[in-house]
Amino acid sequence: MERLLKKVAEGKAKSILANKEKKLPSSMFVTNYLQSFRPKPRPAGLEDSADLGDDSAKGQLRKGLVAMDKKSGDGYDEASTAFDRALELGDLGEHEAYAYNLRGTFRYLRGENEEALADLSKSVELDSALTQSYIKRASMHLEQGNKDGASSDFEKAIEQNKDDPDIYYHRAQLHFILGEFAEAAKDYQKSIDLDKDFIFSHIQLGVTQYKMGSIASSMATFRRCRKNFPDVPDVYNYYGELLLDQQKYQEAIDQFDQAITNEKKSKPNSINVLPLINKALAVFQWKQDFNTAESLCQEALKSKSLKRA
Repeated sequence: MERLLKKVAEGKAKSILANKEKKLPSSMFVTNYLQSFRPKPRPAGLEDSADLGDDSAKGQLRKGLVAMDKKSGDGYDEASTAFDRALELGDLGEHEAYAYNLRGTFRYLRGENEEALADLSKSVELDSALTQSYIKRASMHLEQGNKDGASSDFEKAIEQNKDDPDIYYHRAQLHFILGEFAEAAKDYQKSIDLDKDFIFSHIQLGVTQYKMGSIASSMATFRRCRKNFPDVPDVYNYYGELLLDQQKYQEAIDQFDQAITNEKKSKPNSINVLPLINKALAVFQWKQDFNTAESLCQEALKSKSLKRA
């Protein structure tokens, strides 16, 4: 009976997935993914001052970039549609590889993996110097269990630009996922050496050091992060998580409180609710204070509801 149920369930699941409309994930998920790459200026010819009509391919490409800057669900939907339209219209000239990169990115986020891989492959075929396309394709290869393909793409990216810090940050992510923490730490440090202002390299280095058992080094990394990036909520949230893991409850709650304060200051209408959830967990683990923990979870739910509205 269990074997039959498994076969029926697999068949039903395939049918549901085949007919399910592909949608972008939450705006927070999309934003976090896009922010894992260092921001770069818009390519020449796509500036706001450029004379481009919305009915042209380049105009649609710029429209998509402008919509992305909204960092909202509607903005990302608009961007995705604009990138599709830009490539349908054609005549993108030197921006064609970039357009395939962007369309591939949003296809990947919608779960259209084969189409996304095709777009990114086309992007590097048109412009082998566009290292970001290799990096994104490497992540997709890894998700499909193709470790060799991922490693090959990172090597190709390094051949094009060995000083691109994004390459080492994302290769570190690959090592981290595979549990190769020593290699991950080396790449995070290389990324920092090339660009010390990208906060996520510092955070991930601290987490990796902790995973390696280098607790003192990890704590020192986060203390430096707090000094150098005092307004970034993620610093306090991840530091709090490591303190919570050590059962340093009051210190962890203090970090979560600071993360919540910084979230409300920097983006009051779209806060990341993770520090609220983490504080709820800490309160419950430490004092078994169910009421306070539930109240914090309710606040997180309310914030998400307001954001959707």
